Amino acid sequence: MAAIKEGADDYLLKPLNWDELLLMVARLLEQHRVQLNYHRLLDLEREKFSFQNITTTSPLMAATLATAQLVAASPRTTVSLHGESGVGKEILARAIHNASGQDMGSFVAVNCAAIPETLLESELFGHVKGAFTGADHDRDGKCSQAQGGTLFLDEIGDMPLALQPKLLRLLEERAYEKIGSNRRVTADFRIIVATHRNLKECCAQGKFREDLYYRLSVFPITIPPLRDRLEDIPLLCGQLLNQFRQHQGKSLPGLSQAALALLMNYAWPGNVRELRNLLEYATIITNGELIQPDHLRLNQPDSPPKVPATDRISLNFDFAPEEFSLEAMNKQIMAWALDRCGNNKSSAARLLKAPRRLFY
Repeated sequence: MAAIKEGADDYLLKPLNWDELLLMVARLLEQHRVQLNYHRLLDLEREKFSFQNITTTSPLMAATLATAQLVAASPRTTVSLHGESGVGKEILARAIHNASGQDMGSFVAVNCAAIPETLLESELFGHVKGAFTGADHDRDGKCSQAQGGTLFLDEIGDMPLALQPKLLRLLEERAYEKIGSNRRVTADFRIIVATHRNLKECCAQGKFREDLYYRLSVFPITIPPLRDRLEDIPLLCGQLLNQFRQHQGKSLPGLSQAALALLMNYAWPGNVRELRNLLEYATIITNGELIQPDHLRLNQPDSPPKVPATDRISLNFDFAPEEFSLEAMNKQIMAWALDRCGNNKSSAARLLKAPRRLFY
Protein backbone atom coordinates (compact mmCIF):
# COMPACT_ATOMS: atom_id res chain seq x y z
CA MET A 1 0.00 0.00 0.00
CA ALA A 2 2.89 2.35 0.67
CA ALA A 3 4.20 1.59 -2.82
CA ILE A 4 0.79 2.46 -4.32
CA LYS A 5 0.84 5.80 -2.48
CA GLU A 6 4.29 6.48 -3.93
CA GLY A 7 3.04 5.93 -7.50
CA ALA A 8 3.12 2.17 -8.18
CA ASP A 9 0.35 1.00 -10.53
CA ASP A 10 -0.46 -2.27 -8.75
CA TYR A 11 0.87 -4.91 -6.39
CA LEU A 12 0.85 -8.71 -6.00
CA LEU A 13 0.35 -10.80 -2.86
CA LYS A 14 2.71 -13.57 -1.83
CA PRO A 15 3.12 -16.36 -2.76
CA LEU A 16 3.77 -15.06 -6.29
CA ASN A 17 1.52 -16.38 -9.04
CA TRP A 18 3.43 -16.22 -12.35
CA ASP A 19 0.31 -16.25 -14.53
CA GLU A 20 -1.13 -13.37 -12.53
CA LEU A 21 2.18 -11.51 -12.86
CA LEU A 22 2.25 -11.94 -16.65
CA LEU A 23 -1.36 -10.76 -16.99
CA MET A 24 -0.64 -7.70 -14.84
CA VAL A 25 2.48 -6.78 -16.82
CA ALA A 26 0.59 -7.18 -20.12
CA ARG A 27 -2.24 -4.97 -18.82
CA LEU A 28 0.14 -2.26 -17.61
CA LEU A 29 2.07 -2.30 -20.88
CA GLU A 30 -1.22 -1.84 -22.77
CA GLN A 31 -2.17 1.07 -20.48
CA HIS A 32 1.23 2.61 -21.13
CA ARG A 33 0.75 2.22 -24.90
CA VAL A 34 -2.67 3.88 -24.72
CA GLN A 35 -1.24 6.76 -22.69
CA LEU A 36 1.58 7.27 -25.19
CA ASN A 37 -0.92 7.30 -28.09
CA TYR A 38 -3.13 9.74 -26.20
CA HIS A 39 -0.25 12.15 -25.60
CA ARG A 40 0.90 11.75 -29.19
CA LEU A 41 -2.60 12.59 -30.46
CA LEU A 42 -2.74 15.52 -28.04
CA ASP A 43 0.54 16.85 -29.41
CA LEU A 44 -0.74 16.46 -32.99
CA GLU A 45 -3.94 18.28 -32.04
CA ARG A 46 -1.96 21.14 -30.51
CA GLU A 47 0.25 21.33 -33.58
CA LYS A 48 -2.74 21.28 -35.95
CA PHE A 49 -4.55 24.05 -34.05
CA SER A 50 -1.65 26.36 -33.29
CA PHE A 51 -0.77 29.89 -34.28
CA GLN A 52 2.24 28.52 -36.16
CA ASN A 53 -0.12 26.50 -38.35
CA ILE A 54 -2.23 29.55 -39.30
CA THR A 55 -0.27 31.02 -42.18
CA THR A 56 -0.97 34.45 -43.64
CA THR A 57 0.60 37.19 -45.72
CA SER A 58 -2.27 39.57 -45.08
CA PRO A 59 -1.45 42.50 -42.76
CA LEU A 60 -5.10 42.48 -41.65
CA MET A 61 -5.02 38.80 -40.64
CA ALA A 62 -1.53 39.13 -39.15
CA ALA A 63 -2.80 41.88 -36.84
CA THR A 64 -5.73 39.66 -35.82
CA LEU A 65 -3.39 36.76 -34.97
CA ALA A 66 -1.06 39.04 -33.00
CA THR A 67 -4.00 40.27 -30.94
CA ALA A 68 -5.16 36.70 -30.31
CA GLN A 69 -1.67 35.67 -29.16
CA LEU A 70 -1.69 38.47 -26.61
CA VAL A 71 -4.85 37.24 -24.91
CA ALA A 72 -3.68 33.61 -25.00
CA ALA A 73 -1.26 34.51 -22.19
CA SER A 74 -4.24 35.34 -19.92
CA PRO A 75 -5.91 31.93 -19.58
CA ARG A 76 -9.01 33.14 -17.72
CA THR A 77 -9.88 36.21 -19.82
CA THR A 78 -13.18 35.98 -21.70
CA VAL A 79 -12.74 36.32 -25.48
CA SER A 80 -15.41 37.06 -28.07
CA LEU A 81 -14.71 36.18 -31.70
CA HIS A 82 -16.65 37.95 -34.44
CA GLY A 83 -16.75 37.21 -38.14
CA GLU A 84 -18.80 35.77 -40.97
CA SER A 85 -19.59 32.08 -41.21
CA GLY A 86 -16.64 30.06 -42.45
CA VAL A 87 -13.81 32.46 -41.50
CA GLY A 88 -12.36 30.03 -38.94
CA LYS A 89 -13.59 31.23 -35.56
CA GLU A 90 -13.31 27.80 -33.93
CA ILE A 91 -9.81 27.27 -35.35
CA LEU A 92 -8.68 30.56 -33.80
CA ALA A 93 -10.41 29.64 -30.52
CA ARG A 94 -8.50 26.35 -30.42
CA ALA A 95 -5.24 28.16 -31.18
CA ILE A 96 -5.85 30.51 -28.24
CA HIS A 97 -6.61 27.52 -26.02
CA ASN A 98 -3.49 25.59 -27.07
CA ALA A 99 -1.27 28.65 -26.62
CA SER A 100 -2.55 29.23 -23.08
CA GLY A 101 -0.19 26.67 -21.54
CA GLN A 102 0.86 23.03 -21.67
CA ASP A 103 -1.18 22.18 -18.57
CA MET A 104 -4.46 23.47 -19.97
CA GLY A 105 -7.38 21.07 -19.75
CA SER A 106 -9.84 20.14 -22.46
CA PHE A 107 -11.27 22.33 -25.20
CA VAL A 108 -15.04 21.81 -25.00
CA ALA A 109 -17.20 23.22 -27.81
CA VAL A 110 -20.95 23.87 -27.67
CA ASN A 111 -22.96 25.10 -30.66
CA CYS A 112 -25.76 27.14 -29.12
CA ALA A 113 -27.73 27.08 -32.39
CA ALA A 114 -27.61 23.29 -32.81
CA ILE A 115 -29.06 22.24 -29.43
CA PRO A 116 -32.80 22.58 -28.68
CA GLU A 117 -33.63 25.30 -26.16
CA THR A 118 -35.08 22.77 -23.71
CA LEU A 119 -31.82 20.78 -23.63
CA LEU A 120 -29.21 23.54 -23.78
CA GLU A 121 -29.23 24.37 -20.05
CA SER A 122 -28.69 20.72 -19.09
CA GLU A 123 -26.03 20.38 -21.80
CA LEU A 124 -24.13 23.33 -20.34
CA PHE A 125 -24.53 22.89 -16.59
CA GLY A 126 -25.56 19.26 -16.17
CA HIS A 127 -28.28 17.99 -13.84
CA VAL A 128 -28.86 15.79 -10.80
CA LYS A 129 -31.07 12.74 -10.62
CA GLY A 130 -34.76 13.65 -10.41
CA ALA A 131 -34.26 17.26 -11.55
CA PHE A 132 -36.89 16.76 -14.25
CA THR A 133 -38.84 14.00 -15.96
CA GLY A 134 -36.39 11.52 -17.48
CA ALA A 135 -33.41 12.58 -15.34
CA ASP A 136 -32.79 9.10 -13.93
CA HIS A 137 -29.13 9.72 -13.09
CA ASP A 138 -26.67 12.54 -12.39
CA ARG A 139 -25.08 14.04 -15.49
CA ASP A 140 -22.10 16.33 -15.87
CA GLY A 141 -22.46 19.21 -18.30
CA LYS A 142 -19.96 20.87 -20.61
CA CYS A 143 -18.88 23.22 -17.80
CA SER A 144 -17.68 20.22 -15.78
CA GLN A 145 -15.83 18.81 -18.78
CA ALA A 146 -14.12 22.16 -19.42
CA GLN A 147 -12.67 22.54 -15.92
CA GLY A 148 -9.08 23.67 -16.20
CA GLY A 149 -9.48 24.30 -19.93
CA THR A 150 -11.72 26.25 -22.31
CA LEU A 151 -15.47 26.35 -22.86
CA PHE A 152 -16.19 27.49 -26.43
CA LEU A 153 -19.74 28.75 -27.03
CA ASP A 154 -20.26 28.96 -30.77
CA GLU A 155 -23.15 30.97 -32.26
CA ILE A 156 -23.69 32.76 -28.94
CA GLY A 157 -26.09 35.13 -30.71
CA ASP A 158 -28.56 32.23 -30.98
CA MET A 159 -28.58 31.45 -27.25
CA PRO A 160 -32.18 31.54 -25.95
CA LEU A 161 -33.03 34.74 -24.11
CA ALA A 162 -34.24 32.77 -21.07
CA LEU A 163 -30.84 31.13 -20.61
CA GLN A 164 -28.75 34.29 -20.98
CA PRO A 165 -29.09 35.39 -17.30
CA LYS A 166 -27.51 32.10 -16.18
CA LEU A 167 -24.59 32.63 -18.54
CA LEU A 168 -24.24 36.17 -17.19
CA ARG A 169 -24.11 34.79 -13.66
CA LEU A 170 -21.50 32.25 -14.70
CA LEU A 171 -19.34 35.04 -16.13
CA GLU A 172 -19.76 37.38 -13.16
CA GLU A 173 -19.52 34.92 -10.27
CA ARG A 174 -17.32 32.30 -11.94
CA ALA A 175 -19.63 29.63 -10.52
CA TYR A 176 -22.64 27.57 -11.60
CA GLU A 177 -25.12 25.01 -10.30
CA LYS A 178 -26.40 21.84 -11.90
CA ILE A 179 -30.12 21.76 -12.62
CA GLY A 180 -31.89 20.56 -9.47
CA SER A 181 -28.88 21.17 -7.21
CA ASN A 182 -28.10 23.94 -4.73
CA ARG A 183 -24.37 23.18 -4.62
CA ARG A 184 -22.24 25.84 -6.30
CA VAL A 185 -19.37 24.65 -8.46
CA THR A 186 -16.44 26.97 -9.15
CA ALA A 187 -15.94 27.60 -12.85
CA ASP A 188 -12.20 27.20 -13.38
CA PHE A 189 -12.05 27.63 -17.15
CA ARG A 190 -11.78 30.24 -19.87
CA ILE A 191 -14.88 31.15 -21.87
CA ILE A 192 -14.56 31.94 -25.57
CA VAL A 193 -17.69 32.87 -27.52
CA ALA A 194 -18.15 33.28 -31.25
CA THR A 195 -20.85 34.69 -33.47
CA HIS A 196 -21.50 35.80 -37.03
CA ARG A 197 -24.29 38.10 -35.83
CA ASN A 198 -24.03 41.75 -34.86
CA LEU A 199 -24.74 41.43 -31.13
CA LYS A 200 -25.24 45.17 -30.76
CA GLU A 201 -28.08 45.01 -33.27
CA CYS A 202 -29.47 41.93 -31.51
CA CYS A 203 -29.54 43.96 -28.28
CA ALA A 204 -31.46 46.75 -30.01
CA GLN A 205 -33.98 44.18 -31.29
CA GLY A 206 -34.45 42.70 -27.82
CA LYS A 207 -32.96 39.35 -28.81
CA PHE A 208 -29.81 39.62 -26.69
CA ARG A 209 -29.25 41.03 -23.20
CA GLU A 210 -27.27 44.23 -23.20
CA ASP A 211 -25.58 43.47 -19.85
CA LEU A 212 -24.45 40.09 -21.22
CA TYR A 213 -23.18 41.77 -24.39
CA TYR A 214 -20.92 44.10 -22.39
CA ARG A 215 -19.79 41.26 -20.13
CA LEU A 216 -18.75 39.20 -23.15
CA SER A 217 -16.92 42.13 -24.75
CA VAL A 218 -13.89 41.93 -22.46
CA PHE A 219 -11.58 41.08 -25.35
CA PRO A 220 -13.29 41.19 -28.77
CA ILE A 221 -11.49 39.95 -31.88
CA THR A 222 -12.86 40.34 -35.41
CA ILE A 223 -11.64 37.88 -38.04
CA PRO A 224 -11.55 39.43 -41.53
CA PRO A 225 -13.47 37.68 -44.32
CA LEU A 226 -11.49 35.93 -47.04
CA ARG A 227 -12.41 38.54 -49.69
CA ASP A 228 -10.52 41.12 -47.59
CA ARG A 229 -7.35 39.01 -47.58
CA LEU A 230 -7.23 37.51 -51.05
CA GLU A 231 -3.43 37.43 -50.86
CA ASP A 232 -3.80 34.45 -48.50
CA ILE A 233 -5.52 32.27 -51.11
CA PRO A 234 -2.32 30.77 -52.63
CA LEU A 235 -1.07 29.90 -49.12
CA LEU A 236 -4.39 28.41 -48.09
CA CYS A 237 -4.63 26.40 -51.29
CA GLY A 238 -1.18 24.94 -50.74
CA GLN A 239 -1.99 24.04 -47.15
CA LEU A 240 -5.32 22.44 -48.05
CA LEU A 241 -3.87 20.49 -50.96
CA ASN A 242 -1.21 19.05 -48.66
CA GLN A 243 -3.96 17.85 -46.32
CA PHE A 244 -5.90 16.27 -49.18
CA ARG A 245 -2.74 14.51 -50.45
CA GLN A 246 -2.40 12.82 -47.06
CA HIS A 247 -6.09 11.97 -46.69
CA GLN A 248 -6.68 10.76 -50.23
CA GLY A 249 -3.30 9.13 -50.74
CA LYS A 250 -2.86 10.27 -54.33
CA SER A 251 -0.75 12.70 -56.31
CA LEU A 252 -2.19 16.19 -56.53
CA PRO A 253 0.03 18.41 -58.71
CA GLY A 254 -1.75 21.61 -57.69
CA LEU A 255 -3.65 24.47 -59.28
CA SER A 256 -3.34 25.78 -62.79
CA GLN A 257 -2.74 29.50 -63.21
CA ALA A 258 -6.23 29.88 -64.70
CA ALA A 259 -7.82 28.15 -61.70
CA LEU A 260 -5.84 30.29 -59.25
CA ALA A 261 -6.88 33.45 -61.12
CA LEU A 262 -10.51 32.36 -60.88
CA LEU A 263 -10.18 31.85 -57.11
CA MET A 264 -8.50 35.24 -56.70
CA ASN A 265 -11.41 36.99 -58.45
CA TYR A 266 -14.20 35.35 -56.44
CA ALA A 267 -16.01 37.14 -53.57
CA TRP A 268 -16.05 34.11 -51.19
CA PRO A 269 -19.39 34.46 -49.39
CA GLY A 270 -18.60 31.17 -47.61
CA ASN A 271 -15.03 32.23 -46.76
CA VAL A 272 -12.33 29.63 -46.00
CA ARG A 273 -14.89 26.85 -45.49
CA GLU A 274 -16.17 27.39 -49.04
CA LEU A 275 -12.60 27.35 -50.40
CA ARG A 276 -11.91 24.08 -48.62
CA ASN A 277 -15.08 22.46 -49.98
CA LEU A 278 -14.34 23.58 -53.54
CA LEU A 279 -10.78 22.27 -53.43
CA GLU A 280 -11.80 18.96 -51.85
CA TYR A 281 -14.33 18.40 -54.63
CA ALA A 282 -11.74 19.32 -57.26
CA THR A 283 -9.09 16.96 -55.85
CA ILE A 284 -11.54 14.06 -55.85
CA ILE A 285 -12.60 14.42 -59.50
CA THR A 286 -9.06 15.03 -60.81
CA ASN A 287 -6.60 12.22 -61.38
CA GLY A 288 -3.01 13.37 -61.43
CA GLU A 289 -3.54 16.53 -63.46
CA LEU A 290 -3.52 20.20 -62.52
CA ILE A 291 -6.81 21.55 -61.18
CA GLN A 292 -8.47 23.56 -63.92
CA PRO A 293 -11.29 26.16 -63.71
CA ASP A 294 -13.83 23.54 -64.84
CA HIS A 295 -13.03 21.48 -61.73
CA LEU A 296 -13.93 24.25 -59.29
CA ARG A 297 -17.70 24.62 -59.81
CA LEU A 298 -17.27 28.37 -60.23
CA ASN A 299 -18.78 29.55 -63.48
CA GLN A 300 -17.36 33.05 -63.45
CA PRO A 301 -15.65 35.52 -61.15
CA ASP A 302 -17.95 37.31 -58.75
CA SER A 303 -17.66 40.88 -59.93
CA PRO A 304 -20.12 43.76 -60.20
CA PRO A 305 -21.85 44.14 -63.55
CA LYS A 306 -20.05 46.35 -65.98
CA VAL A 307 -22.03 49.50 -66.76
CA PRO A 308 -20.78 51.22 -69.95
CA ALA A 309 -19.70 54.82 -69.44
CA THR A 310 -22.37 56.00 -71.88
CA ASP A 311 -25.16 54.22 -70.02
CA ARG A 312 -27.26 55.79 -67.33
CA ILE A 313 -29.13 53.99 -64.58
CA SER A 314 -32.84 54.79 -64.68
CA LEU A 315 -35.20 53.52 -61.96
CA ASN A 316 -38.98 53.61 -62.19
CA PHE A 317 -40.88 52.46 -59.09
CA ASP A 318 -44.59 52.77 -58.45
CA PHE A 319 -46.06 53.04 -54.92
CA ALA A 320 -49.51 53.52 -53.50
CA PRO A 321 -49.56 56.73 -51.41
CA GLU A 322 -50.04 54.80 -48.15
CA GLU A 323 -47.10 52.47 -48.98
CA PHE A 324 -44.58 55.13 -49.99
CA SER A 325 -41.71 55.75 -47.55
CA LEU A 326 -37.94 56.03 -47.54
CA GLU A 327 -37.71 52.49 -46.19
CA ALA A 328 -39.94 51.16 -48.97
CA MET A 329 -37.84 53.00 -51.58
CA ASN A 330 -34.62 51.53 -50.14
CA LYS A 331 -36.07 48.03 -50.28
CA GLN A 332 -37.03 48.49 -53.92
CA ILE A 333 -33.54 49.73 -54.80
CA MET A 334 -31.93 46.78 -53.01
CA ALA A 335 -34.28 44.34 -54.77
CA TRP A 336 -33.40 45.95 -58.12
CA ALA A 337 -29.67 45.62 -57.39
CA LEU A 338 -30.01 41.97 -56.36
CA ASP A 339 -31.98 41.20 -59.51
CA ARG A 340 -29.41 42.95 -61.71
CA CYS A 341 -26.56 41.03 -60.02
CA GLY A 342 -28.12 37.59 -60.18
CA ASN A 343 -29.04 37.61 -56.47
CA ASN A 344 -25.36 37.92 -55.47
CA LYS A 345 -25.25 40.12 -52.37
CA SER A 346 -21.55 41.02 -52.70
CA SER A 347 -21.99 42.25 -56.28
CA ALA A 348 -25.18 44.12 -55.39
CA ALA A 349 -23.44 45.84 -52.48
CA ARG A 350 -20.60 46.98 -54.71
CA LEU A 351 -23.06 48.21 -57.33
CA LEU A 352 -24.83 50.35 -54.70
CA LYS A 353 -21.50 51.34 -53.10
CA ALA A 354 -22.93 50.11 -49.80
CA PRO A 355 -21.77 47.62 -47.13
CA ARG A 356 -22.71 43.99 -47.76
CA ARG A 357 -24.34 43.68 -44.33
CA LEU A 358 -27.11 45.98 -45.61
CA PHE A 359 -28.62 42.96 -47.37
CA TYR A 360 -28.90 40.96 -44.15
